Amino acid sequence: MSISLDYSLTGYAKSLEGTALKEYSGLSSKVLRSKPDNSKSTGENSNAVNSHTEKKVVTRNSEVFYNNYLLNTSSDKSYIIDGAAFTSQEVEAVRSVIQNAVSPLSDGKIYYDYKDYGQMGIAENTVAKYAAENLTEEQAEVVNKSLSGYISSLLDKEKEWINSECYIDDTKGVGDTGEMNAYYGVRHSIPQWMQDEMDGALAGFNTYRKGSDSKEVSNNNSAENKSGVLIYCASNKKLAGSVRSLFAGTDITDVGQLADAFKEYKDMMTAAYRAVGFGRTTNDMLKDDTDSFTKQISNMKALISGINGNGVDTVL
Repeated sequence: MSISLDYSLTGYAKSLEGTALKEYSGLSSKVLRSKPDNSKSTGENSNAVNSHTEKKVVTRNSEVFYNNYLLNTSSDKSYIIDGAAFTSQEVEAVRSVIQNAVSPLSDGKIYYDYKDYGQMGIAENTVAKYAAENLTEEQAEVVNKSLSGYISSLLDKEKEWINSECYIDDTKGVGDTGEMNAYYGVRHSIPQWMQDEMDGALAGFNTYRKGSDSKEVSNNNSAENKSGVLIYCASNKKLAGSVRSLFAGTDITDVGQLADAFKEYKDMMTAAYRAVGFGRTTNDMLKDDTDSFTKQISNMKALISGINGNGVDTVL
């Protein structure tokens, strides 16, 4: 479509009738770009229009690595995240790496088992390696600290839930649960309303039986006398921390070192899995765990190879 220079405004408008939306948008953009600079223009868009060389600097905290809705990256922006400068491309890459690393931990879990601590260690390991090889020291410090803070927030939420809904049974050598409690001591508490109803019912029963030779029935709700539901949560935090440190400190690019780490993990967890009695063989449970670790590492390798444009075997 051609437009004569001597068209009136009305004539120009009529010439646009029937023009496709996409084509009209293109014309509108040309008109906007041809306008002289207006010093009274405000807003982010005016900055982008007025300069194709200077990028708008946006300040954010490291939560943007986890929450996509907080950040819409754009090539005409650069970012300051917790004091460190990032390009738009770097932010997108870091977000992909971190979100992939923590995906096994962020699927609606409330409690974290020993396997989860192993996956935390692998996440820290792979993210730290990516940051060291692709970012500046200042950027890497922000990224690693961000991941550590995210994992801590998950564990804080778990602790808060346990304190409000559960109790720790740390009795030793009591029946069949004594050895189990050394590894899986978290029990879901009986709700207070249910305890109150039981207390009321027993109080009424004892009043009714008063004066008889029957022994008074007691409803002792103290922690050592509760019998709540077992929660499969790593209550032995020393063991859990050792599992996390094992995988965080292993060179997972070295096949031999990874195999040694798997063996050490199995040695650590054998007693715990035997004590809890999941109803499956200990060897099967340990194999499931190490298969999960292998899958997590493989997924990270594939992701980072795509970001860097390298072959899978050349990364991590």
